[in-house]
This record gives sequence, structure tokens and C-alpha cells, in this order.
Amino acid sequence: WHLLAALTMGQALARRLGLRYADRDILAAAARELNVEEADLEPLEEYVETNWERVAHLFMRGSVDTLYTPLTVPPIGESELFATERRIIEAIAARGDVVIVGRGAAHVLGGVADVVSVFLCAPLAARISRARAEYALNDEHEATAIVRRSDEGRARFIRSRTGRDWHDAELYDLCL
Repeated sequence: WHLLAALTMGQALARRLGLRYADRDILAAAARELNVEEADLEPLEEYVETNWERVAHLFMRGSVDTLYTPLTVPPIGESELFATERRIIEAIAARGDVVIVGRGAAHVLGGVADVVSVFLCAPLAARISRARAEYALNDEHEATAIVRRSDEGRARFIRSRTGRDWHDAELYDLCL
């Protein structure tokens, strides 16, 4: 699927060209900057809360006459995480040659000189096959659902944060 292939190819490209590779270290830097654990941020990465989830979080806070202790609402939202990761991505890119995978980096760095953005795409059948192998799934329908959910989530994330369509080939220097 997109992300798994991108990670593998990104690491290989960085190694082959002798470049730095940035992926999980972006999340680690964001966690340090926001003073939270990486595990608390992972569910928020490349994620946009739906309207129903926003409503649910309002209810989770409870009301003044609540007789129970409401669930703890995460202190960091996906917007704050994206803003933090955006600053980190810009700082990493400013230090020179690097391969950055995910987190909307191609869009964050879209107007920066000397940036080559690459979009990797594979046929749905190939991505389903890879998801089945990665997650040891026997059910093709389950793998298909995972791939489609991932695609929809990533598209919603990029659109909400950058106002752009992540599949628009004109936004990239190279599409494979």
C-alpha cells in the first residue's frame, strides 16, 4: 500500500544516494517539542477528526452536573501536531539533502527551491496484496477495506491541511 511502499523506497533511496532519511524522527521531535509521549501522537498523524468525532469529544468532556468522571481528552489535537511537524519538516529540509516520507511533506515544501517531490502510486490490487502480506490477512475484503480507509484518511488529511488533492499529479515533480 502507499505508505509501506513509500517507507521502503524512501529508505532505499536515501541509502543509495547517501542522504539523510526523515520519518519517525519527525514524530519524536514533535513529541519532545509538545512535551508528550510519541505513542500519544501516533493516532493523530496524517489524521483528521470527523465531525462526529468532534461532537463525541464534546460529550466526553461532560457537563457541570455530570455525576461521573469523563474520559480524558487528549491535550494535543491533530491541527497542533500538524503545525508542529510542519515546522520540523521545514527545519529538516533547510539543513540540506534529505528524503522525507509522509506527513504532507511534499505539500509543506511545495514552494521551496531545490525540493523534488515524488508521488508513489500502485494499482489497487497490488496494494491490497501488500496489505494482506504485511498484516497476515487471509480475507481480501478486510485488506481492501484497510487500503481504502487509509487512502480516504490520507486524502482527507492532505485536503484539510493544505487544501490540495494528494492525487493531483501536477503537485509533484515525479509520479511513479
